[in-house]
Order: sequence, then structure tokens, then C-alpha cells
Amino acid sequence: LPAIFPPVIETSRDGLAAGPVTFEGTATPGTTVELLVNGEPAGTAAVGDDGRWSIDAVLAAGTNELQPRALDEAG
Repeated sequence: LPAIFPPVIETSRDGLAAGPVTFEGTATPGTTVELLVNGEPAGTAAVGDDGRWSIDAVLAAGTNELQPRALDEAG
């Protein structure tokens, strides 16, 4: 079986403003990434052959907890 790498969010900023944001990152090619914002699903993306993914989400004002996770066939 190929190695499965956990998804990673890449950002060059220390903080993100409230409103629409595009999150990008890396994960195992061919997998699906789900982004949770404050524990709620914000979107999913297929990971490309290059290992990259992108999800558009909306952040609320204040502190937000972001968690990317890899989904298996069962979700």
C-alpha cells in the first residue's frame, strides 16, 4: 500500500481576516481532503496528482479552529 500523508494547510500569513478565504495545502495524491472550521465541515477537495488541494471557505470574526482531514472511502 502507498504511504498516506495527513493533509497540511499552507499559509504565509500569521492571521486571517473574517470573510471568504481560499485554503491550499498538500496531501496524498488521489485522496480527498475535508476542511473543518470550528468543527463544522466547510468543504472538500480532491487531491491532484501533484499532491495539491484547494478549498474555499468563509471565516467568522474572531478565533477560528481549522482542521484538514483525509477522508477514506467510507467518509
